[in-house]
Amino acid sequence: MGSVRPSTDISLRLMHSVCPAHHKPITTLRVAAGRVVTASEDHTLKIFKLEDSCCLFTLRGHQAGVTTAYMDQSMTLASGGRDGIIFLWDALTGSKVNHMRGHRSSILSLTCTPNYVVSAGIDDKTCIWDRQTALLLYSIPQVKHCTCITELRIHFTCHLPVHQNHSEIC
Repeated sequence: MGSVRPSTDISLRLMHSVCPAHHKPITTLRVAAGRVVTASEDHTLKIFKLEDSCCLFTLRGHQAGVTTAYMDQSMTLASGGRDGIIFLWDALTGSKVNHMRGHRSSILSLTCTPNYVVSAGIDDKTCIWDRQTALLLYSIPQVKHCTCITELRIHFTCHLPVHQNHSEIC
């Protein structure tokens, strides 16, 4: 009786190809509401349709690499970069809605609620902004000798930022 040997051949078929998304490395990506947003060291963000990978918009405004992005089901998009600037965008039209300046250097993380934008930077500050007016409401310094905040999450029942570190919180 002969033995059956499993096949190690794999057949792949490319459904369709797309042009390169960016000219430099992609630093972050987000998916929401049928859209994919990529952010890059080339200072841009791109919005693609998830269903067919069609590039809808290239968003320009950052003066340095884009380090973080946030997008929700309402198609609100926020981006932060090495330039210390946060931009709010309308992901339906690709237009710039507002910008916020308050960090001295790279923004590591950001998130939004219906009323606020919360950002954390390498400058050891967590900033809370009014989403409609782009005014800085609070600047919360980090404790010295503490690891940088790398991710922010909002607890919606109390509307206060919750810091998550990859090491012990000081």
